[in-house]
Amino acid sequence: MSSVRAAPPLATFYGDDFTGASDNLAQFRRNGLRSVLFFEPPSPARLAALAARGGAEVVGVAGVARSLPRAAMAAEIDPAIAALAPLGAPLFQYKCCSTFDSTPAIGSLGEAARRMMARWPQRPLAVLAAMPEFGRYTVFGNHFARHADDIYRLDRHPVMRSHPSTPMHEADLGRILAEQGLPAGAAVDIRAIDAAGDPAAGAPAAGGPAALARSVDWQAGPVIFDACTEAQLVRAAGTIWEQAQAGDGMLALAAQGLAHGLGQYLQASGAVRQPPPAQTLPGVDRLLVLSGSCSSVTARQIDTVEQMGWHVEALDPVGLLGGSADTEALADRLQRALAACGGAVVHTARGPDDPSVARVRAYIDEHAVEPQQLAARIGAGYAALIRAMLRRGGLRRIVVAGGDSSGYTMRELGAWALEVVASAFVDNAHVCRLLADDPLVDGLEVLLKGGQVGRPTLFASMREGFRPPR
Repeated sequence: MSSVRAAPPLATFYGDDFTGASDNLAQFRRNGLRSVLFFEPPSPARLAALAARGGAEVVGVAGVARSLPRAAMAAEIDPAIAALAPLGAPLFQYKCCSTFDSTPAIGSLGEAARRMMARWPQRPLAVLAAMPEFGRYTVFGNHFARHADDIYRLDRHPVMRSHPSTPMHEADLGRILAEQGLPAGAAVDIRAIDAAGDPAAGAPAAGGPAALARSVDWQAGPVIFDACTEAQLVRAAGTIWEQAQAGDGMLALAAQGLAHGLGQYLQASGAVRQPPPAQTLPGVDRLLVLSGSCSSVTARQIDTVEQMGWHVEALDPVGLLGGSADTEALADRLQRALAACGGAVVHTARGPDDPSVARVRAYIDEHAVEPQQLAARIGAGYAALIRAMLRRGGLRRIVVAGGDSSGYTMRELGAWALEVVASAFVDNAHVCRLLADDPLVDGLEVLLKGGQVGRPTLFASMREGFRPPR
C-alpha cells in the first residue's frame, strides 16, 4: 500500500532573520493557515514527520542571511531552497525586513533574488515591502517607515539611515535593487491597485486581483507593488497569488505584509477555514529578556521595565568577541534577581548612542572582524545563558531581542522549529513554543523581537500576559 502524502503547502518561505521569520509565520497563522517554522533546512525525515501529522499550509525556514556578507549568502540560502522546493508550493517568499534594509555588501536582497531565480528561472519575481498595520508604506515605489508618531522616507528615518551594518541612503525600492544588481522591472502603483477593486476570489474576471495580474508585465523584471492601506495590501497580495495560480508559480521578495495580505485574501475566498491563533496569553511569574539590539525602540522598552523595578544588566559585547564571559556567575545573579522582582534584562547596547556601539565598531575595524561574527558570539553566549537558567528551573518564557543575535541564539540553543502560541498584534509580537529534541528546551515559550518592534510596555506585557484590546 502506498504511503499517504500531505497536500503541497500553499506557500514556503525563507526568513532572512529569526525575528522576521517568526513574524511572517504568525501573519500566515493569524488568518488560519496551518504553519510551521524550521530553524534549519528540514531533512526529509523531518518533513516526513510533518506530513504524517497532516502537513502544513505554510512551511518556513528561519535564517541569518540579513547579517551575512554577499559572498556567504548562497551557502546560507541555497540549502533552505533545496529543502523546500520539492514540497511543490506555488509561491516561494524570501521574507525580508519591512524596512527593506540591505546593502550590496551585507544582506543583499539582490543576491537573495538571484538565489531564488537560479532555482526557479521560469517564475516571475514580485516585490512587496509594505505592512501598513506596522507603519510600513510603499507609494509610487518609494518606501516609508514609522518612527514614534511620525512617518519618514526610508533614507531619512532616524534609525534606518544610521543602521550599524545596513544604513539606508535610498528610499526608491527599484533603485535599491538596481544597486544590488537586479534589472529595472515594472511597477504596480496605488492607482492600479485601487482601480482593481475587491471582487471575491473566483468571481468573474471583470476586475480584482485576477484581472490586475493579467495586466502586469511579469517578464519585465522585478514587479514592485505599492501599498499604503490594508485594502491595497490585500489586493497586492491577491494579485501575486492569482499569478502564482495562473502561471508556473511565483517568487516574492517581501516583508510580512505579503503573509498578512495573502492570508486575508485566502480567508475571503473560503480557501482557509482553520481558526486563528489565540490573542490571549496568561502571565508568568518571571521573564528573562536577552537583547542584542541597539535600536532606540528596544532601549525605551528596557528603560520602561527598569523604572518598574526590573533588574537590568549590561553585557560587554567586546568581551564576548574576546571570549570572556562568566555564564554561570551571570546565571546565578539573574536567578536571584528573578526571584526578587520577577523580571530581568541583559543587553549588549542601550540604543544607538550607547558607548558599547562605538567600542564594537572600533574592535571590528582593528581586528578585521566581520559584523556577523559579533551576532554569532552574542547568540552563542545567550544560548549558553538560557541553558544555564533552564537548569536552575522556574523559567518558562523568554524574550530575545535583535534580529541577527536572536537567530544565532536559537540555532545554538538546539531547537529545531517553533509554532505560534499567541499574538499581540498591537505590538506585532508573537509568542511561540520551541520544538526541540532536548526536553530542557522543548516547550520553552519565546518571543523573538525585532529591534524596531513594540510599544515601550512590551516587555512588561510579555510577563503579565495580554488579551485582545476591546
